[in-house]
Amino acid sequence: MLAQAIALLATDGAVAGYRRLSGAIAGLGPAFFTKFLYFAGGAVVDAPGPRPLILDQRIARVLRAYTTRLGEEIQLEEPAKLAAWLWSDGGWTPHRYGVYLR
Repeated sequence: MLAQAIALLATDGAVAGYRRLSGAIAGLGPAFFTKFLYFAGGAVVDAPGPRPLILDQRIARVLRAYTTRLGEEIQLEEPAKLAAWLWSDGGWTPHRYGVYLR
């Protein structure tokens, strides 16, 4: 499983590697998988797309606070709700991980 994710990282990029790991190993979740890909990505030369980054609860909280603040500045309705939906504390889909990497 982990070797397959590294192979996908090398050929198709970080989101593909994350997609392979998502829900694949009982007891391990998105925070572990993004950390694994981050460190594996250091050994993968010329992987396509953005370099894998860590996304865990701490980073999601910072992103949520930033998104809330930005939403308030541009006067969105209920920016905190939107930020909580975008950057929850876990359960990030491969799509959300891809958004984060961009």
